[in-house]
Amino acid sequence: MGANILEQMPDYLKGREEIYRNLHGKGWRFAIVTDETVAGLYGEDLVERFRASGLNIAVLPPIKEGEGSKSIQSYEEVASQLEEGEYTRHTVVVALGGGVIGDLAGFVAATYRRGIAYVQVPTTLLAQVDSSIGGKVGIDIRFVKNMLGTFYHPFATFVDPQLLRTLPESEIRSGLGEIIKYGAIDHELFEKINRNLDALLALNIDKLSEVIADCVAIKVELVQEDPEDFGVRQVLNFGHTIGHGVEEASSYEISHGEAVAIGMCIETQIGVAMGIWTQQERQSLISLTERAGLRTKVPTNIDLEQVIANTRHDKKRVSGIKLVLPFGVESSKVEGHTSIEVCEDELRNVLEDNVAKQE
Repeated sequence: MGANILEQMPDYLKGREEIYRNLHGKGWRFAIVTDETVAGLYGEDLVERFRASGLNIAVLPPIKEGEGSKSIQSYEEVASQLEEGEYTRHTVVVALGGGVIGDLAGFVAATYRRGIAYVQVPTTLLAQVDSSIGGKVGIDIRFVKNMLGTFYHPFATFVDPQLLRTLPESEIRSGLGEIIKYGAIDHELFEKINRNLDALLALNIDKLSEVIADCVAIKVELVQEDPEDFGVRQVLNFGHTIGHGVEEASSYEISHGEAVAIGMCIETQIGVAMGIWTQQERQSLISLTERAGLRTKVPTNIDLEQVIANTRHDKKRVSGIKLVLPFGVESSKVEGHTSIEVCEDELRNVLEDNVAKQE
């Protein structure tokens, strides 16, 4: 991780490729999976850098942007491109893009010819702090988020905060939704975000690098302890049960990070009622979320019954609707979390309490 890390990436991979060649008698071919915008920004430059290092690389035809590309159709398209290009098991997929690209390319790598290597090059703030770390890859089916997936780790992830300079403000704010989630897990980080929010929004690279590193460290610690997401790692799902429901109900017009922000603010109302959070802690979370320019309530055009229906597909669900909450923003670092189940009527009531007022 670091500013301009992409300049060092080809040399690092060249060293790994030489080790691989000595073991297997054959080198790697690199295939970049990316979307149309990112291909235009970085694809050609990255190819030139790889080729200057003597690496065999090409950009596969870019896919369309957006959650709609995390689909069986896109999966088949990318896998077919690899097959038509005669890419063998001696291939490394380069996932160059945001969370959609990382999830899709990782899932292709996990399954193409029973598994090939891949690396992550996240280009959005949300992907740098969250989705590129931890090995979760997958695609959506029938508009159900991440219904098909697996755990498949890249052998390297290259995080370059300089890439964030090309992002629209909405993408930075979306990434802050996930960053605030980490702050809810770690009190010291929560205070750091509070102090430096203006600098983060202004893309101060030093402050961004520091906060990104903090988020990655928290996630790595949890993933190492709970690689398959059955225990302590589940705290990272804070805000996601309701958040995913809202995100899907909006047909993905609400970004993932903003949906998670809405989910956290609503789920903590239940946390307050159960004594897991204090009202003061919840208000601190809401205030920081609002300062980041993120919604804290469900927009009026979202069908609440559709949100509830979407939670029925949640992967954490056993019987009722499962929510995972950390122990308030005053808890110490990765100290713990609790899981609670609510019925649909309880969820309906709290959603109705948290619909944005019409202006």
